[in-house]
Amino acid sequence: MPQLLEAVKRGIMLAGGLPLDFPTISIHESFSYPTSMYLRNLMSMDTEEMIRAQPMDAIVLIGGCDKTVPAS
Repeated sequence: MPQLLEAVKRGIMLAGGLPLDFPTISIHESFSYPTSMYLRNLMSMDTEEMIRAQPMDAIVLIGGCDKTVPAS
């Protein structure tokens, strides 16, 4: 993942942009019963609020696993 982030940042800089990376919350759903959807919704809301809070023209979302991609 660090190499992928650096490659994306280089591409943005080469295109004349200023890359800004920020993490969002992560979920741990091993003990979520009966469902983990509320955690995925929380992660989605956190990501949306971080995007709204930053003055950006474009965004590149990178999910780490199959559980975080729906939030992106």
